[in-house]
Amino acid sequence: MATLADALNFVIHHRPGLSDRELSVALYGSPSYERPVQAECQLLMAGGQVHCRVRPDGNHAYYGGIAAPAELGR
Repeated sequence: MATLADALNFVIHHRPGLSDRELSVALYGSPSYERPVQAECQLLMAGGQVHCRVRPDGNHAYYGGIAAPAELGR
């Protein structure tokens, strides 16, 4: 059975640029799972599987792969 991390990793790599709230809706059909999604995304970021950056609308969004140094402000 797939874990939340597996599902998030799949969605983020196939639909990059989604926020915690949008990922919650994509996976559960409800924004009420935003906190568990955010916590799991933090673990995926720590493992280098995804990275997060600010979209033009000001929301944080997740993208596959490791952030380039320019995206980290370096």
